[in-house]
Amino acid sequence: MAIAAEIGQANEKSNHGGDEQHIDNKSDNIQSAFAAASMRKMLEEIRLAQANAELSRFQLLRRLDSLKTRRNFELGESAIAALNGIRAYFHHCSDLTQS
Repeated sequence: MAIAAEIGQANEKSNHGGDEQHIDNKSDNIQSAFAAASMRKMLEEIRLAQANAELSRFQLLRRLDSLKTRRNFELGESAIAALNGIRAYFHHCSDLTQS
């Protein structure tokens, strides 16, 4: 009977140690799941930041292209106005010499 009692006590100790190991495994699983979730969240934030940076870059390039087009238009308009002024000057000179 004493041997059976010792075996029972040994089983209780091993079961109790098994419960602690099971709890440690659960804790490790929870920690790894938490780490994976935080990694996913961080990756999602990085992806969102990259998308916002791409959008800002696209908007900047579109604005620069718009300014370049406007500059070229204004230069062309100024050149046409200058040529029109020269044409008017020579037309006026032509009228003066012919009359």
